[in-house]
Amino acid sequence: GNSNLTASLVFGEAAGGGMAVKVAGTSNGSRIALDYGVNDLAKLTGDAKVNLSATIENPQAQILLGQAGLDPLPIGGGEGGRLQFSVNGTGGEPADATLTVAAGRTTLSARGKIGLAAAGFPKGSGAIKLESPDLEPYLMMTGIVLPQGGAGLPARLGAELVLGEGKAEISAVDAEAAGNRIGGALSVDWNGAVPKVGGELALDSVDLGWLAEGVLGPVTDGATGGLATTPLPKPRSDFDFNLALKAQNFTAGTLGPITSFSASLNGAGGQMTLEEATGQWLGGTMSGRLMVANTDGNGFYQGRISLRQADLSAVERAIGRVAEAGVLEGRLDLDLVAEATGTSVSDLLAATNGSGTGKVAALTVRRLDSGLLS
Repeated sequence: GNSNLTASLVFGEAAGGGMAVKVAGTSNGSRIALDYGVNDLAKLTGDAKVNLSATIENPQAQILLGQAGLDPLPIGGGEGGRLQFSVNGTGGEPADATLTVAAGRTTLSARGKIGLAAAGFPKGSGAIKLESPDLEPYLMMTGIVLPQGGAGLPARLGAELVLGEGKAEISAVDAEAAGNRIGGALSVDWNGAVPKVGGELALDSVDLGWLAEGVLGPVTDGATGGLATTPLPKPRSDFDFNLALKAQNFTAGTLGPITSFSASLNGAGGQMTLEEATGQWLGGTMSGRLMVANTDGNGFYQGRISLRQADLSAVERAIGRVAEAGVLEGRLDLDLVAEATGTSVSDLLAATNGSGTGKVAALTVRRLDSGLLS
């Protein structure tokens, strides 16, 4: 883009034995102001005090993201952006650093210590904060497309961050996305062919359809509300993940949420697996496993679920018999296995085949409709 920058340099006696550099002007539509100072040139490689501050503003936030070293997609957010950072340090010690990025009412700030040595850069630690009435367009600019997108994503985040050697440790996560509280700790490792994400997350609620969409594409047809009949997309392989997942409520279908849910969630290159899943469901305890895969547009799922000591009256209510008092009373044990292949979500579920066994203990039938016997 076009640049029109002017710089001034003062050093030696005029700068008290140090050096001061000022840069101001425009570049690719951004207004830039930069100040750099060293208090003692004689100690430049020793314990001289160094300070750097810069402000960059642009009417288009995505241009600003590009100038900050990212590779944003050309998605017009329509909002201007401002980036400010400052670094103050002495010698080879980790420097105090602050960073603030603002676009409209979305703000990201970081404050902490950063090592200025070229070896191992970036390396440091600090606290990060994020507030946004709608984070979705900025995620899309950076290539992150969330399942079931389009409805906006109000978000806030607070966390502690440690960076170094191509890895990030994110701890003390206190976040909220679209009203869903999120806590935990994550690690990100960029040293392999694709980034690897690990750690543990605890959420208010998790939806199986939302998770599956990351592998299968849209699960429902936005126009009809029914299952999607469009061919499965090519699988994405943005990153590998292995997370210990907990949710107060896990929605897996029409039979009510599983509460106190926990599982190991892992995935890579078009595959997602929920291992060692457990929770409370229909008045009983469930355990199970689910694997969903997409290989070049060919979908596959395989699952098993065990339900122990479920309440039959809770099962009745879940299948829609709410207008009348429960007819059945007792405890149900159930084991099911199922699998299917298909080239669309609709085909996949229609092709489901499997088997199961059920056992009812201490069955009581409160009312028998004699008309059914005639």
